[in-house]
Amino acid sequence: KSDERNLNNYFVRRLQKGETIKSFDCGDEDLNDFIMNRVDDYLKTMLAVTYVFEHKATGKIIGYFSYYSTKSVKQNIMRFGISKHHRR
Repeated sequence: KSDERNLNNYFVRRLQKGETIKSFDCGDEDLNDFIMNRVDDYLKTMLAVTYVFEHKATGKIIGYFSYYSTKSVKQNIMRFGISKHHRR
């Protein structure tokens, strides 16, 4: 467990087209559904780019954020989720 609490054991990376996240639970069904089922549609249509926080050794995703691009810079939006098992 202490290995999972050390942030030096994680890195941030951009999700690629066609990549799927099979397991994620932040306690919010909408955020869980987005990362597991809809994130690729947003990437393919260039509506959002998503980055994940991933454990270096296990590949486990503990959080993510998505940056939504719109026509107006003032309307840019971010969405994020943190796995409920990794909150302090």
